[in-house]
Amino acid sequence: MKRRTLLASVAGSASVVGTAGCLQGTGSGTDETTTEESTTGDERTTNGSTDTDEPTTTTDDEPTTTEEPADGEWAPSGEPVETFAVGDRDGVAFPENNRPHSILLWNRSEREREVVVEYADGQTEELERVGPTTVPADALVRVDLNVPTHYHVTVTVDGDAMGEFEIGRKWFDCNQSTSRYALGDGDLVDYGEESTLVACAEPSVANTNVTVASRDCASEDDDRGAVGYGDERIRAKGTVTTPTPCYDLSIAETTYDDETRTARIVVDADAQEDEGCVECVGAISYSATVDYENDFPDHVELLHRTDADDERVVATASWNSDV
Repeated sequence: MKRRTLLASVAGSASVVGTAGCLQGTGSGTDETTTEESTTGDERTTNGSTDTDEPTTTTDDEPTTTEEPADGEWAPSGEPVETFAVGDRDGVAFPENNRPHSILLWNRSEREREVVVEYADGQTEELERVGPTTVPADALVRVDLNVPTHYHVTVTVDGDAMGEFEIGRKWFDCNQSTSRYALGDGDLVDYGEESTLVACAEPSVANTNVTVASRDCASEDDDRGAVGYGDERIRAKGTVTTPTPCYDLSIAETTYDDETRTARIVVDADAQEDEGCVECVGAISYSATVDYENDFPDHVELLHRTDADDERVVATASWNSDV
C-alpha cells in the first residue's frame, strides 16, 4: 500500500454526516489541553474565535473531550477491537510537528456490523480502503493515519455507504488528536475531536546556498525556475536573465507567512564590476537549497529579482497540502 494520511475536522457538538454515494478521488513547548471546537472545513473554532493556523498554548497535560451531543454521550465499551495503520511514518519529514491522526468509529448499535473505511488522499487521488472488519455491538474500531495530507473519507456499514467527511492537512501538527464518529441506525454521527492543543513551532530557515552553474547570452524564454521539497530541504534551480552575463546571484529573502503557511524564496541578481563583460542580455543558470528546521512551509514560491522593480514568481510547490 502507498503512503497515506488523513486529516481530521473538529466538531464541538455532534452532527449527522450525510449519507454518501460512491467516493470520488480528491486532489493533493509542551503544555497541553483541549477546548470545545467546531468543524468548518479546515478551520478550528475555539471558544467562539476562529484559528486557522496554530492552536492556543494551555497548561493541562492531559487531553479533554469536546461537549457531548444532545442525542447521547460518547460511551463505547472497551478498547478498539481492531486498529488499522494507514501509511508509513518512516518517510514523514519533521515527524514531531506532523504527528498521526486517529479516527474512532463506535458501533452504537445492539448488533455486530461489518465496517469498511474508504479514502482518497491528496497525494495520489487513488481510492483505497481498510476492512471489512466485524465490529461487535457497542464496540470500537480505530484507524491511525500516519502521513499528513488531505483526505476524503467514506464509511460503509453492512455494504451501505453511511456517511462521508473531509479531513484537512492542517490537522496534522505537533498535537495528538482523535476524531470520533458513531455508527447510528442509519447515519454517521460526528462526536467531535479529542485533542491536545500545543502551540507548534513554525518553519525556520537553518541554511541557504546558491551555486552558479553557467553564464551565457540569453534567448527569448530563458528566465525560468523549478522548486520542490526534499529531506528537510527545499531545492530550486533555474535561469535568471540579467542585463549582462556579469551578475552574481544570492538568496536575498526567505520570508514566511504564517496565515497562508507560505514561504517566499527570492534569488537576487547583483551586477559585477567587469570591464570585459560581453555585451548581451545574460542568462545565468543556478541551483539553490534552503534547509529548514521544525517544519516545512505548506507552500513555497520561487522568485527572481534583478532590481527593486523587477521581481517575478517563476515556480511554486506545495507539500502534502490541501487542494
